[in-house]
Amino acid sequence: MKYIKITSILFILVLFGACEQDFNDDKFQPRDRTSGWVQFGVAESTQFTSVGEYKLPVDVNAPINKSGFTINYTVEVVEGSAPQIETGTFDATVPANSDDPNITLNINPENISQYAIQVTLNSVSADNITVGVEGSSRPTVFTLGITCPVPLNYTGTTFIGDSPINTFDLELTPTDSPNEFEMDTAWGDFVAAATGDPSFAGQFQYVGTLIINDDNTVEIVAEQSDIFPGGTGVISTCEGTLNYTLEQAFFTTDFAVDVELVAND
Repeated sequence: MKYIKITSILFILVLFGACEQDFNDDKFQPRDRTSGWVQFGVAESTQFTSVGEYKLPVDVNAPINKSGFTINYTVEVVEGSAPQIETGTFDATVPANSDDPNITLNINPENISQYAIQVTLNSVSADNITVGVEGSSRPTVFTLGITCPVPLNYTGTTFIGDSPINTFDLELTPTDSPNEFEMDTAWGDFVAAATGDPSFAGQFQYVGTLIINDDNTVEIVAEQSDIFPGGTGVISTCEGTLNYTLEQAFFTTDFAVDVELVAND
């Protein structure tokens, strides 16, 4: 029985020590649970304009907040032209017994241009709470990149060199990933048009997935990679254009297919 009691006490002490270690960070050692810092959870993010109201990812790392305090921050446009964004220096209140300053930006969903907003945490009103932690990499500046929503319906033309081959409609189907879209055919009824053989109508479609990268380049990953190796290109969501080049191993002649699409919506 005595052995069990001693083991239990040791377990509790180890657990307590582990919990206390969670509150030790950088210069806050040993940690005063009423002290702490504010920071951004991430240094940058990209959002589509359809978000409307965007909540800034501000983290308050002060376990005990008895009196509440304010955070002073600055909002500025650092790239492009932002419609209806209120810029300047502001104060946000963190209520007592809370860790949520609830700082939001109103993003215009009717936007037709790309731009970036930078938010800087300047100071806090509490003496025992700092902005970031000196000597650490905790972000106190956050950049929000805004881009137009991805159009889902296009009319496109395929080319071999400078020669147009066929036109087609393309619909992108969103997947669970925000930057990936399914494509029923990346080149329309290209085989039937290129060969002039109507018996190929509806066959050998370039089925795959469109992946949009952060720099607005795109990749096409085909389901039948043996005859459809995929492709690369670029998208402009604000201008409503999508252009890419498709590699193919279907024809014995070695050539690539260029596709130019314009959004319908």
